[in-house]
Amino acid sequence: MSCQARPLPPAASEAFARRAAGLDRSGEVDLRAFDEGMVLALGGNVIDKDGHVYSCGNPNAKGDYYIRLASVCPPPGLPGIPITFAYPVDIFAKYYIPAIIVRRDDIVADMFRWQPGATQYTAPGPGAIPVGENEQGTVFSSKESLPQAEPVDLLYTISILAKHRQGIGTRKEVNAVFKHVLRRFQAYGAIPVIDSVGDIRTYEAYREGITMLDDLSEIGARMVGFAVTVRVEGELDLADPTVIGAETGNAPVTSPPQVNFSVDVE
Repeated sequence: MSCQARPLPPAASEAFARRAAGLDRSGEVDLRAFDEGMVLALGGNVIDKDGHVYSCGNPNAKGDYYIRLASVCPPPGLPGIPITFAYPVDIFAKYYIPAIIVRRDDIVADMFRWQPGATQYTAPGPGAIPVGENEQGTVFSSKESLPQAEPVDLLYTISILAKHRQGIGTRKEVNAVFKHVLRRFQAYGAIPVIDSVGDIRTYEAYREGITMLDDLSEIGARMVGFAVTVRVEGELDLADPTVIGAETGNAPVTSPPQVNFSVDVE
């Protein structure tokens, strides 16, 4: 079961459109959001010990990430194939094989995608009031803007592992999971990322390499698997928003302008 976007009610859809157009405050993304995006792209969900599947971005989700494939039996006692970060060898070798391990390897700034002076949004500042109209619409007493997020390339390695045991053919299971990963991360693709306000964004992702992980040192109980390298063209929100007075430099307007049309006659 994979993450599916749900249709928004009209009010939420209008608010989303304003955020997408940069007319209202948008959410932020961080490294954790991209890590979770990799899991979502794999088709993973949070499943608790009772087998309850939580929807994407559910703040009440309790459990671990898993995927379920009809052609692969999950490890005993688990509701699916576990997807996790890091690599505790002893635990995985004993309990969690087959498994998918996602590791973030590198973070590199990509200034070719940097646009000096670009902003993510410009919205009325906190407590702002309307003070006039112009060709763009209503003018508020102050405005808040957030600079462009820093563009970064995130390099991930997705390892698909199983332990080959005599009399048990795990190569077929590894190949099934490997095929699933290649379907999800094709040469040119994208991953979904949920930002801090719950909007789902997509970022381009490229499959850059495939490596065999077979360990032949113990032919009777050797580790078999693959590693797939993926580069994500992401971004990180590192700047704070700035608030300035509209049309008046840095001094915010506190009330609508008062115009006096009276004429003194001597």
